[in-house]
Amino acid sequence: MIREFKNLEIIDKKGKRDSFIWDLPFLTVKDKVLGKNFEVSLNFIGPDLAKHLNITNRKKDYIPNVLTFPLSDCSGEIYICRQIARKQYKDFHMSYRDYILLLFIHGCLHLAHVDHDTKENEEYMVKLEHELLEKYK
Repeated sequence: MIREFKNLEIIDKKGKRDSFIWDLPFLTVKDKVLGKNFEVSLNFIGPDLAKHLNITNRKKDYIPNVLTFPLSDCSGEIYICRQIARKQYKDFHMSYRDYILLLFIHGCLHLAHVDHDTKENEEYMVKLEHELLEKYK
């Protein structure tokens, strides 16, 4: 299933099981973090493709929960592996629904050039993630 909004496209080929995804405020979060003119393609993918993208683009051999790829100064792609998210959400003491939104927020922050490459940057990113999650969940 594909849903398109102004400057946001959501692609989910197996969305029947997680129909709540269509009710999450992805567009609102995207506009808040990146602005209304930033274009994002949000893709829900399986573990095989997630691992392939991670190896090909990042040279890392594991299945990630979320991948983010900037395409230009005003566009990017976010890939969320639902199967990994389904395994991890309890570790973060939140619902699966909230964890999917958190992963999207994480991806948007990366597109906004927020990173977690140092302890200080990671603390800042986690703070922003939780502030945004609380505001939009």
